[in-house]
Amino acid sequence: MTASEIWFGAQLVAACVGLPLLLVAVFVNVHIFPLLDQFGVPCPASLAGSWQQVYESYVAAPLTTYLLPHLPKPLANFTETLVTSGESLEHLADRAAEGATALYQGLVGSYGCLLSWGTVATTAAAILVRLGVNPATAEAWTGVGGPFPYKTFVIAVSTAVYVFETYLSYRQHRKLKQKSRPATITTIVSQDDFQRANAYGLDKSRFSFIQSFVGQAQTLLFLHFDAIPWLWAHIGEAMWHLAGMDSTYEITQSVAFFMATTFVTTLLSVPFNIYYTFVIEERHGFNKQTLGLFFADMIKGFAVGGAIGIPAISGFLRIIQWAGPSFYLYVWAFVVVLQITLITIYPTLVQPLFNKFTPLEAGDLRTRIEALAARVHFPLTQLYVIDGSRRSAHSNAYFYGFFKQKRIVLYDTLLEHTGTDEICAVLGHELGHWQMNHVAKFFLITQAHTFTLFYLFSRVINSPTMYESFGFHQAAPLLIGFMIFQYLYIPVESLMSFAMNVLSRHNEFEADSYAIRLGYAAPLSTALVKLQLKNLGNMNPDPWYSAYHYSHPPLVERLNAIERVAAEEVKKTG
Repeated sequence: MTASEIWFGAQLVAACVGLPLLLVAVFVNVHIFPLLDQFGVPCPASLAGSWQQVYESYVAAPLTTYLLPHLPKPLANFTETLVTSGESLEHLADRAAEGATALYQGLVGSYGCLLSWGTVATTAAAILVRLGVNPATAEAWTGVGGPFPYKTFVIAVSTAVYVFETYLSYRQHRKLKQKSRPATITTIVSQDDFQRANAYGLDKSRFSFIQSFVGQAQTLLFLHFDAIPWLWAHIGEAMWHLAGMDSTYEITQSVAFFMATTFVTTLLSVPFNIYYTFVIEERHGFNKQTLGLFFADMIKGFAVGGAIGIPAISGFLRIIQWAGPSFYLYVWAFVVVLQITLITIYPTLVQPLFNKFTPLEAGDLRTRIEALAARVHFPLTQLYVIDGSRRSAHSNAYFYGFFKQKRIVLYDTLLEHTGTDEICAVLGHELGHWQMNHVAKFFLITQAHTFTLFYLFSRVINSPTMYESFGFHQAAPLLIGFMIFQYLYIPVESLMSFAMNVLSRHNEFEADSYAIRLGYAAPLSTALVKLQLKNLGNMNPDPWYSAYHYSHPPLVERLNAIERVAAEEVKKTG
């Protein structure tokens, strides 16, 4: 990776992760701290000073020091102004627009005049005409002289993301067709294992091309032919004829719409899931499911989704109706509580519907794991084995639980193919995530991102043009508005996903280093190789593909890092 690529990555991470945190920080400074002062809530003595001083010392100063250097100059100037100003949240959108203008002008130089939508539309139409498109058609496509073409934008962005990701998949597909092993893995992977992994990868790659193409085609067809307003209208008509419910029962209609769309998408995915499970996974020795178990899981999943989704959507919409323009605050708080609740109940109430948990039997492995947990002060309360082999031959291990109620879960397939030292090394890695608060950090970043999502949604929720663009000329249902906004948010979500993968890979290296410091360098390397071979993981990933998609570093990079960190540890102790 070149220095310019590293710098670009730093800018991207700063923009995608730092700016949402910045918006939250500014909101707290403008709205929360004054309330604390108003009600006489003292600033903690450990922080000293007033709440405003706390903001300047612990928020503004660190952001200015660590965030701004990684941003493009125009965006950095805007961010610095935002951090140091006392503007109200209502003006943030205007400030963001100014910052976006400055950034755009900084990027395109003398073409900054294109920022006007009318100018952009006219320019786009002119380009299409130069490419041979009929002028009237070009103007219709680009919306010259009209409002912002939301649907056209969504279709264009969705297609652009699809084309980009397909290109990355094509690069990876070419890599998988290589017959000989790269020199970097010749000492750890045999030619037969390499070819088996590539065969599995090629099967998945071909399947992915077809599945993603069909999915994109479905999305474009649904949008082009206004399937969303058609389904919404027919559900409304059915409610009126069957129960006498009119448009005032928006939440009920929204729940029915949610269930209908969930059913349709589940139904459309069934052929793909069956082929993937009973052809690809079966061909390579991973599938352990029967058709009966497959459909039982699907029905259970639909039922669980309804049990969670119906009250969640109802609460989401009711809060928006009740809270008014500031709904984003209350919806965000609602979602945070909901996520924490689901994280709490899923392992104990939901997952047992699909898998059987049994306590790990007494013996050397259990003794070693308990000793490891005690050594690092991990509050282990339960050790379980899950029957992963009931469905698949893939292996895994994880822990869950809040505060002093931690539980470790091992897949039975992991116990079958790895030794005690290797399992302890894998758990040492997982304990590294816990020790370094990786899960908590991810959760906080996600919540900052979610807050930004809801805040931006609040800025367009009442836009009649947005609804009309998608075929809603009379009604403006809240759930539909949020669905449309999620389409508009695709570029941000793609960048955020990439940034989170970058952070996740960094965390994986840190967790590996923690396991090494516990003395598990050699067994960790062996375990990673075994898991890679057992799961037929990609041995030769394309660097662009892995950088965009992988949440874990490629095997060779991890092994090299383990060797380097282990050598450094030897020097320290020597």
